[in-house]
Amino acid sequence: MEQYKWLSDPLVIHYLKSKEISDSLIPIYQPKLSSMKSLIDRLGLDYELSGHSGCVNCLEWNKDGSILASGSDDLHIILWNPFLKRKIASLDTGHQGNIFSVKFMPQTMDGLVASAAGDGRVKIHWVEHASGMNSTPQTSLQCNCHVGRVKRLATAPDVPYLLWSGAEDGTVMQFDLRIPHACTNGPSNILINLLSHTGKQAEVKSIAINPVRTEQLVVGANDPFIRLYDRRMIKITSVPICSERANRGRQYSLVTSSQSEESRSAIPLGCAQYFAPGHLPQKLDDYRRRFRSLASTYVTFDASGRYILANLGGEQIYLYDCLTPKLPITQVPLMDKEPFHGTDIFTLPPEIEQMKIQANAAFQQRQYTTAIGLYSKALMRAPNSPVLYSNRAAACMKRNWDGDTYAALRDCVTSLKIDPNQIKPFHRLARCLLDLGQPRLANQAFQLFKEKFPQQANSSMLHNLHIEVQKKLELQEQRTERETARRRMDEESELLEDGDASSSITENEKIWRTRYWDYTSRYCGHCNTTTDIKEANFFGDDGQYILAGSDDGCFFIWDRNTGIVERVLRGDESIVNCLQPHPFTCLLASSGIDSVVRIWSPLPQERAVQDRLGGVVHDAESAAVANQRRMNADPFEMFLMNMGATAEDAMPDITVRARRPAASPDEEQEEDSRAAIQCRQS
Repeated sequence: MEQYKWLSDPLVIHYLKSKEISDSLIPIYQPKLSSMKSLIDRLGLDYELSGHSGCVNCLEWNKDGSILASGSDDLHIILWNPFLKRKIASLDTGHQGNIFSVKFMPQTMDGLVASAAGDGRVKIHWVEHASGMNSTPQTSLQCNCHVGRVKRLATAPDVPYLLWSGAEDGTVMQFDLRIPHACTNGPSNILINLLSHTGKQAEVKSIAINPVRTEQLVVGANDPFIRLYDRRMIKITSVPICSERANRGRQYSLVTSSQSEESRSAIPLGCAQYFAPGHLPQKLDDYRRRFRSLASTYVTFDASGRYILANLGGEQIYLYDCLTPKLPITQVPLMDKEPFHGTDIFTLPPEIEQMKIQANAAFQQRQYTTAIGLYSKALMRAPNSPVLYSNRAAACMKRNWDGDTYAALRDCVTSLKIDPNQIKPFHRLARCLLDLGQPRLANQAFQLFKEKFPQQANSSMLHNLHIEVQKKLELQEQRTERETARRRMDEESELLEDGDASSSITENEKIWRTRYWDYTSRYCGHCNTTTDIKEANFFGDDGQYILAGSDDGCFFIWDRNTGIVERVLRGDESIVNCLQPHPFTCLLASSGIDSVVRIWSPLPQERAVQDRLGGVVHDAESAAVANQRRMNADPFEMFLMNMGATAEDAMPDITVRARRPAASPDEEQEEDSRAAIQCRQS
């Protein structure tokens, strides 16, 4: 059969022969098999699994990848044998709200499956003997302690008796299956209560356990912060709940100061680390004023347990390094006393120089995403070239997507640390700081600029920059006075409304937010605004690819190291939410608004389809441009568009064509930070 022609690959043949000799060789060859770029390049829609009658909101592979579980709006969990393309069982869960999370309990031979749903309930089902269609399994746990939608479950591979749930009531609960559970109005199994630290609007959107260091729990909430906790240091607490359960929005009632203090002190200061994109914490007030929301719709660890991947709804996807985290660039000295003295533009190897020339040409044609990708590829091979960092910064400033200005700032600082004797990175540095609302730091950069290059003192570029810096400094002083007065009024109104300061953030929370760590890498091109269950995942033996669904009905595959979009595939008629790679081989399960589960695998070249669904989007840059517009458009309009239009419908109207070539980043005299697409400044 032609669909199996990829099995003629020499590496695949070698793997299959080795498997016949000894199963112990499987772990050696399976990762290599799953990560071959030739297989990724041929990834396509293989077949669909039909059985649900509603949106499929969650997918989960068992440990050995022989069973795929899916949960749906139809309140059923289906267990599939994806290789035989058939159902093993269809479980009537008894939930009364959309199922948002499903997990196989570890070390149970797949006999226990946990589910969580929009009805606020967490259940564990015995599926050992369940078979056939629409069976109702016995439950070993039924919990309705949560009073908000439960969005995610988490398990630890070495602790089969523990289960964690994160819900929109602002809490993470821990269930110990060795202890009988009884639901009361005051649950006593609360591990993390964000309400006590961040106020009454807190919601938990996603959670995950580190597979290597299972004492680490990461939490994504309805803000830009990723919270990493050492659960060994946290005291389990109980929080009283109002007895009325009609309103499922906010039911926690911190009725006494002693009880509130107990919950707040349950998490010691040294038990948590916060991560966030460096440009976002200071923009939270601005986002609230414009009714723009941010929420981490999915968090996960890579196989090594070192990196956290977070899909930040309303923004981009970010990768954080837990082992050697980075400070935000605005907290790093602008100049080192001893510059690195890296590779100069004139000493770039010929092949890298050619990449730079191609990137400059793309820049001149206003193909900024292409230029950024080429500069990033070149930097992988010449990581100490200041001109490559500076040019990539210029391309980011011109493109001006969400977070681009901050990414440009990072590149400018890196470029100047390598070689401080450059004029353009200094000017770009000051421009980025101004656009990021940091006029004091911009003024500091301006003064350094004057000291370093006195011959530029009378240039129009420096004069214009000086005028703008002074204007922004004056505006910031006025704004600071207004915001201080407004914040004081808000705090007073909260005290009058709540009778205490329960909706204000705690001192520990302020410290955690002040000490947050910056991202290592980011991935742009998708759109995540319409649904709050959109996933992002690692793909490949070393997680060398990043996957995420999008509101345009596509899913994106990025190179993890460069951030370049490798492939865009149409995966749903409306929205792709879930992407779960097979644990061993190059196989991918996806789902979204459609009622089917789609299985993707490497296909022969002749099966590469160009049709509406399952086909490749060849103009990835136009698709990414359209998605940036989606993220910055009116949410209601985008919701209607997402439900009635696909990426193909939108793409012809958003392709950006340059009216005239732009100057090369090596030739620019004055920087214009405005992009061809008028997205919000980041």
